Amino acid sequence: MSFRQRTIHKTNNNVILNPNKAQVILIQGARGSGKSVCDEKFGELLHDEGHTVLDILSAPNLENCYWAICKNCKQEWGKKNKFERMELHCNCTKRHPILLVVPEYVDFDDYKLGLYNGKYYSKQEWANMGNIEWVTGDPDHIKKNRGTEWIKVRKIPVPKARDANKDYIISQFRDCLLTARSERRILVMNPAFYKITFHWHKTLELVIKNLGKIAIESFKPLTEKDLKKPKSQFTKYEKNYHRMAVCMREFGSVAPSQLKVDQYETLAKKALLGFVRLCRHYNISLIGDYQRQADVFAGIKDQRDIFIFKRSNRDLIPQEWVWLQDDIDAKRRKIIERYGNNPRAWGLANLKHPKIEDLSNEYCYAVFANNHVKLMKIPMPTFHHKQEIDNFENDTGIKWFFTGEPTTSIDTATGEKEVAVDDKNEKALYNLIDGMLNPIGKKGMKIEECFAEIMRMEDSGRLATGWKGKKPNAMRMWFSRRKKKEQDKKK
Repeated sequence: MSFRQRTIHKTNNNVILNPNKAQVILIQGARGSGKSVCDEKFGELLHDEGHTVLDILSAPNLENCYWAICKNCKQEWGKKNKFERMELHCNCTKRHPILLVVPEYVDFDDYKLGLYNGKYYSKQEWANMGNIEWVTGDPDHIKKNRGTEWIKVRKIPVPKARDANKDYIISQFRDCLLTARSERRILVMNPAFYKITFHWHKTLELVIKNLGKIAIESFKPLTEKDLKKPKSQFTKYEKNYHRMAVCMREFGSVAPSQLKVDQYETLAKKALLGFVRLCRHYNISLIGDYQRQADVFAGIKDQRDIFIFKRSNRDLIPQEWVWLQDDIDAKRRKIIERYGNNPRAWGLANLKHPKIEDLSNEYCYAVFANNHVKLMKIPMPTFHHKQEIDNFENDTGIKWFFTGEPTTSIDTATGEKEVAVDDKNEKALYNLIDGMLNPIGKKGMKIEECFAEIMRMEDSGRLATGWKGKKPNAMRMWFSRRKKKEQDKKK
């Protein structure tokens, strides 16, 4: 009797990443379980394979800027004995250059940035060369032979009313992306650099919505004719010249299933739903993490190719994944029954099939497309993984600050129509003040500081509030009333 061949699709259940295929990888885990390590390691491996990597969403603590930081932790940890070492310690030995994309109203201290990038001699280097006098920012401190520019900053405009500058924003972002590819940089965006939440979510929406178009137009595979050599001689970079990988930490903040922390989160959610369905056609891989299954819209979760479970409490695991817990429990029972109910058997069960809630930070369960489950170890990235005690400014010496004013001619509740902020347009004024008092990822202004800023804007002719000559309490009482009115509308 003969049988039809190749009726079953063969899946490689031993490898998570396939550099020659676009994948959607989603990661769930409790806080501190090592989700960001997975994001960073997967992104780094794809970058090493020649993909252009975009790390465009993370917490506003600038953890996704640490690609460009190395503290030589592997060397430091090597000096300690095994009792002093913590689990999943940082193992950094190198760093990667990044392209930091920020809005137009953010500025950096050029001297501090240049010092980190090796543009200037440090004080110690200057002294070692036999020089005595040191003047901060002196042009004579510029090095003739510069090293790597680890952090390059590029500015893009913020969205205007009625998407008036949408095409210009996309064009500028395309240039940033092509620069990141040509210079082998990690493209980084972070909400901490956006003074108004609407600007952040609208920019993110435009980026996600147009990544596919940019990929089709500007990320075409290289051919033998282009490089004038056979494919067998292509480097990894040349083979994957047309591929991208997008890392999005805190995935639930832009793809919420129900409750929204911010009213603008749905902007990126709609764009993301369309993107995740088609990203494989654009040769773009997507890596995202979240804490609870309920945090992310089901239509997006269902598009994943591989699911990663880091340590999670049982109550965080939804009903559709109970079979995974049952499968692990069954394998554990089989070991106990075979070797007897004794410490050795329990130790073997914990080693081969640990419970999800007991996983160490280094391990995860990978669930493949055919529901095959494999326990896997995820190593640390080779650059510095941000710890709780780390601070970007302290670690780099780089200082940044807001300049100018955020756009006040946009109705930030909808972003659809241009308005003049005056006493007849309370909603726009409310959104402006709310953005100053409660900015994303930054400490908000005090009410007195905010009032002084509003009065300065009124003196320049940009606003007409009717509070001229009054005390900050007038604005405080008005803002409280308006806030209650906005909350009542949502009920």
